[in-house]
Amino acid sequence: MALTAIINHMTSIFIVGFPKDTTPLNLLELFSQYGTVENLNIVEDPKTGLSKGYAFIQMKSLKSADRAVAALNGSDLRGRKLTVKIGDKHTQQKLVASKSYKGKVG
Repeated sequence: MALTAIINHMTSIFIVGFPKDTTPLNLLELFSQYGTVENLNIVEDPKTGLSKGYAFIQMKSLKSADRAVAALNGSDLRGRKLTVKIGDKHTQQKLVASKSYKGKVG
């Protein structure tokens, strides 16, 4: 199956506002409550290697992604308000092009 076809079966989520010391495992545990996380990428500053406070996540289904967005958008994570929304095609392309967690959890 072509990569484009695989991407179309997954739904991208954009998340911003989490504490900069949040790990991929923290986000994986948070989002996997709502469905299978296929890919996860916390964006880092290329010079410092520190988190920029936003990430791209791909979930296996739109239904799972919708549940995650409904539950987590506007929620608090260690004193920081999260913004969580469904991504667009540009979000999907950024996730595929980035270094990311790849696996199945859920």
